[in-house]
Amino acid sequence: MRMYFPPVDKPKLAAKLLARSKADVPLNRALEAIAKATGYRDWHELGCTAFPPDRRDAPPSLEQTREIILAIAASLEMGIGDVHYAVSRSMLLGGAPRSIDDMLNLHAMLWRATLFGTPARGKPGTIVRVKSPGERGLAYLKAAGQPTYVVLDNGVGIRADFEVITPRIALPDFVPSRLWLPYGYWTLKDGSVVIFSRDYKPLWHKYPDRTVRMDPWTWVTGIVDQTYFPVGELAWDKKPARGRAIEFLEKNRLFDPPKLLDAMPHLFKRGIDSVSEAVDSLEDTEIGANDNKHIGVDAEGLGAGGSPTHPAHKHPAGTPPLAP
Repeated sequence: MRMYFPPVDKPKLAAKLLARSKADVPLNRALEAIAKATGYRDWHELGCTAFPPDRRDAPPSLEQTREIILAIAASLEMGIGDVHYAVSRSMLLGGAPRSIDDMLNLHAMLWRATLFGTPARGKPGTIVRVKSPGERGLAYLKAAGQPTYVVLDNGVGIRADFEVITPRIALPDFVPSRLWLPYGYWTLKDGSVVIFSRDYKPLWHKYPDRTVRMDPWTWVTGIVDQTYFPVGELAWDKKPARGRAIEFLEKNRLFDPPKLLDAMPHLFKRGIDSVSEAVDSLEDTEIGANDNKHIGVDAEGLGAGGSPTHPAHKHPAGTPPLAP
């Protein structure tokens, strides 16, 4: 399938985002990967292809978008999370951002294609039904046995083997709310806000003029206030708190995949039983356990290409900088 770009600003922006996310991917290589994945021989052909002024192509389907992302990721040897973000943020394949539901469905499709494969009984990554006292829902199978480990919408869980059922017909994939749904936000000294997850992992740093996707291991300082979407409710991932969180995302046009989604593969590692542990594993994978390249974010924040003003320090798992 050939995509048409009037003009080529979106492919250029996507390539810049890809090059920034991986040190060994130069801009020209990212441009070539995008061109080939969208139906061109190379970047030169894409740049020289005329676009009829009255042509209005429908955006590609989620399945077509998945294949384009997979092709770029394979060409650049990059993770699907960074490629999905670059494609989404640049609006490479459409004139408007996709909905939050589309973003989540697409990312679940990418996980299925690259991480889990075809579902089967007893196979990690297969969607199962969990039926235990007071609980009915779907989960990813992490490890079958006695007990059985699962990844639920709200985190890793342990269930008796007879409480986990694998249906004959494959169930739809999903993205756990624990990895994308905001729990609240911190207001910093400069008035900007950092949106965080249920495990107090930063998702987005929103300034008046831009939004920055944050590494979930980043330590945030300069907090002067905090706001939670649950207001007296016990359930942070159900209505009405869920509705407030999604409304906040939509109001602030946060339709892109957060970096925290990249922790999903790490949740399936042996010995990792929480999102905080998965984030630690992700950090070790991304920047190395001992190279000390943490980034601290304070009230002044980081501009494009800026440098950190404070060293980062990890806070204990699940502990907010300010207690609720």
